[in-house]
Amino acid sequence: MAWANPPGSGTLSVLTGLRGAVVIVRPTGELTMSTAPYFRTRLEQAAVFNTPPRVVVDTEEITFCDSAGLDVLTAVLHEIERGGGRLVLSGRNDRLLRILKTTGMDGRLQPYATTEDAVSHLAAFE
Repeated sequence: MAWANPPGSGTLSVLTGLRGAVVIVRPTGELTMSTAPYFRTRLEQAAVFNTPPRVVVDTEEITFCDSAGLDVLTAVLHEIERGGGRLVLSGRNDRLLRILKTTGMDGRLQPYATTEDAVSHLAAFE
């Protein structure tokens, strides 16, 4: 599954795919105040694909993330957890991992080295 990027999505594109019952969201570019609404929409679309939602955000191609991008990840994480689901991160993105550690969110937004590791973890909850 993949949705086209709408006009005004800025310097961010998002591909979405399905592996078993796990939705994989692959943002490429910058998570900023201007791209955060688009990113949130894409994550919310991914969260309603399965019940309970199981979503992996592949962070490998995120080149920048400001507080608005982190706010989106945190807000959608809470929404998914309220629905009995799980959202985890994958990919080696040292910049984003530093932000997560600095803000204390590395314990809440669980990072996995690879998408395959994250999918395997979430598949255990089926």
